[in-house]
Amino acid sequence: MSEVINAPEAHKRADERPHEHKKEVKITINGKHYEVREGLTSVNELKKIGHIPLADVLAKVVHGQLHPLPNEGEVHIRAGEVFVSHPPECASS
Repeated sequence: MSEVINAPEAHKRADERPHEHKKEVKITINGKHYEVREGLTSVNELKKIGHIPLADVLAKVVHGQLHPLPNEGEVHIRAGEVFVSHPPECASS
């Protein structure tokens, strides 16, 4: 007989979950190294860590390409990840 595990915490946003014991990993934001907890983290929390204005765009660098992250989104943090920020693009007239 298989066991069913109810994990309601998995459906909550990162800032609503109780503190979990996760290891610290090193990431890079705008060329500076930071130690953060591995796991799900809000984009706004990463901006706070990296001292990035909330209006700026934060992007994850994957294989040399920028992948913009939504302000209200979350990202699963792993060791060695690289993030960069830039001002939002203005619409041309």
